[in-house]
Amino acid sequence: MAVSIDPTVYLSPSPQLVSYLQDQDLVSPPKTIQSLLDGQTTNLSVEDINWLSKALPNLPSSLLFSCPLLLPSPKFEERNPELEQRCIKLRAKQEEKEYRIMTGSVRRDHERTRDEEPIKKQFKEVNAFLLLIMQFVVSVICSFMFGYLSPYYLYGKTDMGGRLLFGIICGLLLAALTCTL
Repeated sequence: MAVSIDPTVYLSPSPQLVSYLQDQDLVSPPKTIQSLLDGQTTNLSVEDINWLSKALPNLPSSLLFSCPLLLPSPKFEERNPELEQRCIKLRAKQEEKEYRIMTGSVRRDHERTRDEEPIKKQFKEVNAFLLLIMQFVVSVICSFMFGYLSPYYLYGKTDMGGRLLFGIICGLLLAALTCTL
């Protein structure tokens, strides 16, 4: 979208400036100043102000300072009607989405039940649960093996009863700690 700006700065003459100019004897003024002298409301351009300063060297600056300055404003092109229609549809869609989010905790008519969930999501949940169980079982077995083999490697004990008891204690201790977390 192209934006254009008219670079011309205008001065809207104040009533004091207009009355001052009408009291003066101006020789062949430009069109805009002549129409201003005739009582029409027009804006003065920079060229007109330069002409006034040359034609009236004793022009009081307070008269010019009392005039409002009209700065240029950008001019935007018309938007494509198809684009505008698409923007309207997208805004409506976005507002509907925001409304659904805002009223999501209140409205239950659009909520899916457990049976309507996609099969992929159900498999992901089951997979996560099975991985959690497998991790628990493997960690308890490894803890038992640590408790069972550590007396043999540390002290060289080969009696089965003490090693088995220490392995079971390590496995149960880890299982109890894992379940409490």
